[in-house]
Amino acid sequence: MGLSRRERREQRRKLLKEQRIHQLKVLEEQERAPEKKEEYKGLLRIYDKHYKKFLFLTLAIFILAIISIGWQVITTGDFINKGVSLKGGVVITIPADDSVSINDIESFLKTRFPGEDIEVRSITELGVQKAVMITTANREEGADKALLEALSEKIPGANENASLEITEESLGGGFFKQTLIAMAIAFAFMAIVVFISFRTFVPSMAVIICAFADIIETVAVTNLLGLKISAGGIAAFLMLIGYSVDTDILLTTRVIRAKEGSVFQRILGAASEPPVKIVEFGKNKEYKLGDETVLYRHEKTFVNHTL
Repeated sequence: MGLSRRERREQRRKLLKEQRIHQLKVLEEQERAPEKKEEYKGLLRIYDKHYKKFLFLTLAIFILAIISIGWQVITTGDFINKGVSLKGGVVITIPADDSVSINDIESFLKTRFPGEDIEVRSITELGVQKAVMITTANREEGADKALLEALSEKIPGANENASLEITEESLGGGFFKQTLIAMAIAFAFMAIVVFISFRTFVPSMAVIICAFADIIETVAVTNLLGLKISAGGIAAFLMLIGYSVDTDILLTTRVIRAKEGSVFQRILGAASEPPVKIVEFGKNKEYKLGDETVLYRHEKTFVNHTL
C-alpha cells in the first residue's frame, strides 16, 4: 500500500532537516579547522606581520603635514605659496634662444632688485628654449619698466619684443577664494557619493579620510619644496581628489565584497586589479573592452583587442 500525501510530506521535511543538520556540521568543522596562512617573503612578509604598526607611521606623516602647513600659515599668512596668478603680480615673456642662461638672468635680477620676489623660467618647445618668462610680485608703478630696462642689458631687444601681463591683487585673491569654494564643494559631493556607495560608516570614512590626507600631504610637500601654486596647480588638486577617491573606492569595494582568502590576500588581489573593468556588449556579448593591467601597451599584447 502506497504512502499517503501527508506521510510523503513528512518524509520530505525529515530529509530536508537532515540535510540542513549535515550542512551545519560541515560549516562548523570548517570553522574549527585551523586556517592555513600563506607565508610571504620580503617586504610583503614584513607588512603582513606589522601592518598595524604601519598605521601609526601613516598617522605620523599626516600629523607632520598638518604641522608643516600650520607653520606655513604662521610665517607667511597663507597655507600655500601662491603664484602670480593667485596673488597678483607682473609676468614678462621675452623670446630668447639657448644662448640666454636662465641662472645668469635670475642672479642678475636679484642683485639689481634685492629683496624682491623674482622668478625666472624657461619656455621650451621640443627641448629647445624659445622664450624666457620672468615673474615678480612687485605691482608698484614703474616696476615693470625698470625690470624691462634691466633685462635689456642681458637680452637684446627685450623692450621691443617683450609681452607684459599684469594681474591685480584683488583679481588673483578673488579667483583663489572661488577655487577654494569649488574644492570644498567637490569634496562635499565626493563624500556624499562615497556614503551612498558603501552605506556603512567605517569604509566611507576611511575613503574620505584617505582623500583628505592625500591633499594635505601634497600641500605640505609643495610648501617644503618651495613650489608656487598657480591656477593650474589648483586644478591639479581637484584632479587629485578624483584619482584618490577612484582608487580608494575600487580597492575598498574589492576587499569588502570578496569572500575568499584573508584580508591581506584580498588587498593584494585588489591592488593587482586592472584599472578598467571589463565591459561586454554586442548581440551575444562578442565585444569586450577593458580588463587590462597595463596601459599604453601594443595592440597585440592587449587581453581584449581594440575595435
